Amino acid sequence: MWTERRLAIERDRPVRVLVVDDNETAAEALSLALAEDGYETRYVFGGVSAIQLVSHWVPDIIALDINMPEYDGFETAHLLRCLVNTRNAGIIAFTALSAPDVARQGLPAGFDAYCQKGCSLDAITGLIQALIVRRAV
Repeated sequence: MWTERRLAIERDRPVRVLVVDDNETAAEALSLALAEDGYETRYVFGGVSAIQLVSHWVPDIIALDINMPEYDGFETAHLLRCLVNTRNAGIIAFTALSAPDVARQGLPAGFDAYCQKGCSLDAITGLIQALIVRRAV
C-alpha cells in the first residue's frame, strides 16, 4: 500500500486502472478490490466499451480479459495501442488462458504482462506497480 500512496503523491493522483472483462462479476470484483487498495478504477464489459471509455477517461493500466465477444483481448489491446490516450498505458492480460497461449499472440498485440485469473491481489498489484515504475523511468 505504501508504494501505491507514494506513486499517487508523486503523480498528484491515484493510479488509474481500467478492468475489461465480459464476466461482469469478475470485472466488478477486481475493480472493487483495486479501489480498496487505493487505485482509481473503472470497469467495462468488453472491448467496444473500453475503446469508448478511454476517449474521456485515460487509464494508466488496463487489465484485459482475452476471451470476450465482439473484440477479443488481442484485438482490443491492438486497438488500444493505436489510440493516443492509451498508447503508453500498461496492458495486463488478465485471463484464464495459460501463459504460453497468451505470450504467442499477446506480445505482438501489445500486452506488457500476464496474470492468470485467480491470482492473489498482491500478484496483480505487483504487476501494476512494476508497469507504473517502468513507465515513470
